[in-house]
Amino acid sequence: MVRLTVKATQDGTTTVEIEGRIVSEWINVVETECQGLLAQGNKVVLDCSAVSFVGEDGVRMIRRLMSQGCRIKNCPSFIQQILLT
Repeated sequence: MVRLTVKATQDGTTTVEIEGRIVSEWINVVETECQGLLAQGNKVVLDCSAVSFVGEDGVRMIRRLMSQGCRIKNCPSFIQQILLT
């Protein structure tokens, strides 16, 4: 299961806090939310501090979002390692 908390700031940046496991059945939820925010012209930051697991499809989704302009913050080291490989 994954939980998203969306927090907008006054400078046009929206932080999406992700909690839980980013696996196949939840990838669409995360990607749809982030792409909707990007389409509205928001700068999107993914806060991954509470992510406990990322599946292979989740890694591809995060990379796609990053290529569209999303930034990642508070990323656990095991996720950073996966994203860099």
